[in-house]
Amino acid sequence: MSEFLAPAPGPRVTVIIPVFGNWALTRECLEHLRAATATGACAVLVIDNGSTDATPAECPALGAALFGRAFAYDRLPENRNFGGACNRGASLARTDLLLFLNNDTRPAPGWLDPLLAALDGDPGLGAVSPLLLYPDMGRVQHAGVAFNPGLRVEHFYEYFPADHPAVLRSRDLQAVSAAALLVPRELFFACSGFDEGYRNGFEDVDLCFGLRRLGYRLTVAGASVVEHWGESTTGRRDHDAANEALLRARWPEADRPVVPDLHRIVAEDGFTLRVTPWLHAYPALRPEREAELEREFFSGRDEVPAERLWHALRREPLWGAGYEALARRLRARGRVGEVLDVRLLQATFEPSLANHAALLGAAEGAGNASVAATAARRMAELRARLADPEALTAEARRISRLLLAHDAPDLARAFGAALRQGLSMGRPAAAPSVAPASSAPASLSA
Repeated sequence: MSEFLAPAPGPRVTVIIPVFGNWALTRECLEHLRAATATGACAVLVIDNGSTDATPAECPALGAALFGRAFAYDRLPENRNFGGACNRGASLARTDLLLFLNNDTRPAPGWLDPLLAALDGDPGLGAVSPLLLYPDMGRVQHAGVAFNPGLRVEHFYEYFPADHPAVLRSRDLQAVSAAALLVPRELFFACSGFDEGYRNGFEDVDLCFGLRRLGYRLTVAGASVVEHWGESTTGRRDHDAANEALLRARWPEADRPVVPDLHRIVAEDGFTLRVTPWLHAYPALRPEREAELEREFFSGRDEVPAERLWHALRREPLWGAGYEALARRLRARGRVGEVLDVRLLQATFEPSLANHAALLGAAEGAGNASVAATAARRMAELRARLADPEALTAEARRISRLLLAHDAPDLARAFGAALRQGLSMGRPAAAPSVAPASSAPASLSA
């Protein structure tokens, strides 16, 4: 290992970057980190999980050139995955604060100060994450973790515009992502670090549970922005089922510091939850807000320009009728690539069978075979779920019991209504090739 020789008085935080191959991404991460961070603000420690590409040859020299004596590189003899590499880095760090950073990230200028300010200003805060964006899109990847009505993890407001007020709202969270996470070294070790039984997933949720059990809170600092490619490690999702099972085993229901909170988060921001016939809950506009937008944009005789609709959808990204109108305008003008963009967002925010079918058609029209295949596969998965009434009923009952136990009877009733709709749609004699657009999902106005 190269040795830290950071100049006095030394930085407060060590940025720990676990890597396994993907040297081009690591190089870009280090270069952006250098450009976005004040000189001397951090030490940087790359933990190499036994890379066999150019990383061992190139990383030490580049790190030293960028960060001087505040950089160190440590190569492990084998791949210890995300948790093991981060634990190794934490054991070597000399600072009171640790910042775990994925190598497929690009920190934006000024990213570090809001994270430090959040911890400095709130002694009850155990960890803080930046706002993670999809690169070159200006749209959200991670504004925090929520637990949906079935107590499964979700990154809420994914694909929202990064400057949306709901994204930037300060709030306490039950979990945040460790793709970029600042935590005091003392608290990290009080939780025994990352559990190395996980394989590149759920380690961060487990750590967040440990911090909250110690009485600390978690948040995202929206003023801190980091772009994150995501899914860059080969086989990133291969162990999700095993990781989730390990989380349940390590945190039995009686000890698990988690409650369904997606419905409460969206209600804080003036939204509601809708439930699809296959029991997926998603944020939506309240009916009265939809009516306001209808009057504002569609009550006159003149056709609303596409550019005005795009602007409105940045302000109200959950407005389904806006996407439908915009797609029609663009299609009429032969702008098939933009139609595909619209349909992608529409199916993301309102995941009905009708919208997936529209996405499939837009992808075929734009000649995008990959998106078309994904849309067709997703439609097949949803129809298969509707065709299994026993599994659908069992899941609805499980979720309803959870919601009743957590004082959400209205949402439990919404799941009951969605189940009845799903069972009706799943009957072989009545199963349409595409769900009618008029068959809206069950809704809860919280």
